[in-house]
Amino acid sequence: MAVDSSNISWWNERAKDTDLVLGNTSILNSASSAKGTRVLFIDPNNPTKSMDTAKTNGWTVTSNIEDNDIDYVISEQKEQYQMAKDRGLTFTFGPTGRQLEDKYAYSDYALVRNADIIAYQTQRYQDSLSVDEYASTVKDLIGKIRPYIGQQKVRVQVSVNPPPNRCTSAESVIKYIDSIADGSANSPDAIVIFVSPQYDSECSEKRIDVAKKVVEHYRP
Repeated sequence: MAVDSSNISWWNERAKDTDLVLGNTSILNSASSAKGTRVLFIDPNNPTKSMDTAKTNGWTVTSNIEDNDIDYVISEQKEQYQMAKDRGLTFTFGPTGRQLEDKYAYSDYALVRNADIIAYQTQRYQDSLSVDEYASTVKDLIGKIRPYIGQQKVRVQVSVNPPPNRCTSAESVIKYIDSIADGSANSPDAIVIFVSPQYDSECSEKRIDVAKKVVEHYRP
């Protein structure tokens, strides 16, 4: 999840060195004392600068090229992946969840082969599918792509402001996480919690506070 200067102390009380701190350059710089692995969002308008910044700071990088043209997405992904490899960077790629589900096998599994880590965005299913249906859907896709990703990892993204219910509760998010992060076959290697404050005005509780409750459930 995003960590900045306002919540570093809270985060450091619970975080492990393997946890992920995601954000743009400004956020990662402001969270320089936070525990965890830094993951820089690649600026699609200047990926070269993002890659160079990540290399200088010892960060990893992530990209989520969202476009309906799958050939364009794959072309950009391949270029960015090569740029990352040239700099010795770990490259995470997360297309839209729907695109990953529909096109994971397209062009010889290019979406899942051209990355070190695959991010599967699943928030559109939260508070839409039942918990059991969600777990079945997510694990089914992970099972389909694992044979083609070798030693790569799969991260699943959940949200405290999913499209079906922007004001979802921490309890609901926890139920969805528990349904897939149970150590069974095709469980994800990591969970990423997406937080967007833009929905705070619509909800009775700030989204970052909901995210904190989720984290505190697992890291009291």
